[in-house]
Amino acid sequence: ETFQKAAEVRRQNKVTAKRNTKFEYLLSGIIKCPKCGYAMRGTRFPKRNNKDYAYYVCSAYVNAYECDNRRCVPSQELDEAVWQEIVNMFKKSGGIRRDRNKTSDAGKEKARAEARLKKLKARQAAILKWVTDGTIDLEVAEKELQKLNSDINAAQAILSAPEPAAKESDVSPTEVFEANTFEERRRIILRLGITVTAERSENGETLYKIRF
Repeated sequence: ETFQKAAEVRRQNKVTAKRNTKFEYLLSGIIKCPKCGYAMRGTRFPKRNNKDYAYYVCSAYVNAYECDNRRCVPSQELDEAVWQEIVNMFKKSGGIRRDRNKTSDAGKEKARAEARLKKLKARQAAILKWVTDGTIDLEVAEKELQKLNSDINAAQAILSAPEPAAKESDVSPTEVFEANTFEERRRIILRLGITVTAERSENGETLYKIRF
């Protein structure tokens, strides 16, 4: 009996540790829904040609909360557009001045993320208990836990994001122009402390705004 319990815990740990590592989301933790203000998270969907495509989706909508932003935004397209806009701004002005109101905005966003994380972890613990008690189908539990794990990661990304400073960016133009890898660009974006909102229009156009 002890072995069976240990094996079940190990299996559940494997379920909750699953992550989508095939795609990289440059704006993870800093992109928000323009309709409801909730964080948008990266996800992927399979297509008929056996290829997977990555998108940003409103975390409120996918979790059955009320939100009108129901269209998925292609992540690679948006990531590249945002990065190119940053590059262009550094070419024109040599730097970016942060919004002085962002510090308080970031604090509010982290407070919302902390409250949401608490609810998500409570839900996760409840499902694991139901699995142990045998009151939930394992396949249903696995799918729910995968979704919860993704939402938990998104909330934790917001909480771990650095606080924006009300001063001129310390990122140099050289750093921006020479950033070619995902990791380099990701570090720069986090240092800039930007916030991005995005949605997909009815005609399929990606509409976004960047707040520096």
